[in-house]
Amino acid sequence: MAQHTEIMAIKPTFATLPPELHLIIYEYLFLDPEEQKYPHAVLEVSRKTLSLSAPILLRHLKLYIEGDDEEWYLSFARQDYNSWHRTPNSVAWEVFRQDPEMQRLIPHVRTIHFEPGSCLDVEGIETRITFHGPKATSKLNTITYALNREYFSPDVRCLDSHKSKMAKEVGDAKTCAMNLLERLMEACSGYAENDYNDVVRFCFRRSRVGKTRKEADEEVYKEWAAWEKEHGVQPGDYEDYL
Repeated sequence: MAQHTEIMAIKPTFATLPPELHLIIYEYLFLDPEEQKYPHAVLEVSRKTLSLSAPILLRHLKLYIEGDDEEWYLSFARQDYNSWHRTPNSVAWEVFRQDPEMQRLIPHVRTIHFEPGSCLDVEGIETRITFHGPKATSKLNTITYALNREYFSPDVRCLDSHKSKMAKEVGDAKTCAMNLLERLMEACSGYAENDYNDVVRFCFRRSRVGKTRKEADEEVYKEWAAWEKEHGVQPGDYEDYL
């Protein structure tokens, strides 16, 4: 007597899909600029979705670093983000470095971007570091520098010193790490010794939280005038540096 085997169809759910399909879905999802954000709901579903989706999402985001040696703030932002004002989701370094989720995400960071006011040696220079990942064999990490048009050009000696320090710290690291971030921020915190930075040291070490660009500029001009008066400096004495 013939036996009949009953086959029951099991409806797959998103959670039961194989990892390969998850990756394809995330690749398409994060192509949408509106989905290129952090925090993102997908990362909060489970540890599995976090581990699969985070590396793909962070290809489209950068770690944006603002501040100076007095206080640093970090956030994930779209690659094209650039603003005088702090990002809404920025977190103080001391909080960021101790956050378990940040510790899981940091190895997947591909791009670090120091905003133009953060590197005291070279006020106005944006520094962008790109890691090519642990699987890269021939590609070296890329470090690019760009002068923000709202700033004066920095002293050439300062810029050379800054480039040397950043290249030394980044080295041939395959991925980002908390200790590397700390060293990079320390490298951005120092001043080269020259007359130009004597002025910059006084005028630009300030918090810009809650200030418009006009308000911040007015504060700088007042501090600059006070510095001139205190040191008996005439404006023409340092025009060559600007």
